[in-house]
Amino acid sequence: QQQWFGTAPACSTDKTDCTSRGMTVVRYDKSGGGESCSGGQKVLCEFPTPGYMWIGAAPECNGVIADCAANNMAFVLEHSAGGGKSCLTGTKVLCKPNPPVIATCANDKATQFNVVAWNIFSRPFFA
Repeated sequence: QQQWFGTAPACSTDKTDCTSRGMTVVRYDKSGGGESCSGGQKVLCEFPTPGYMWIGAAPECNGVIADCAANNMAFVLEHSAGGGKSCLTGTKVLCKPNPPVIATCANDKATQFNVVAWNIFSRPFFA
């Protein structure tokens, strides 16, 4: 997911417009996403990994850290304008997917593999 930040005509942006929202800088451009800037540039930001999600919607963003856990996700950061429109009250929270849980098997006869090697030529078959 990508998003432009900066409003024409005076587009004053820097990398913190991305990083403060948990995003990375893709590129800068004078007319990115709409009207051209007479001063400065707009910045295009994107989430580093698919699956990140903002919780809380403007204008009253009531996102709390516990919302991430309630959605089986991990908390990344809190921001008043993350992922789009700014909040008039409250903040939004950025959540990321939890790593997958890998089940391990108990060491029992059903999951254990034994190798037995026997040299049949070492036995005296003929007497």
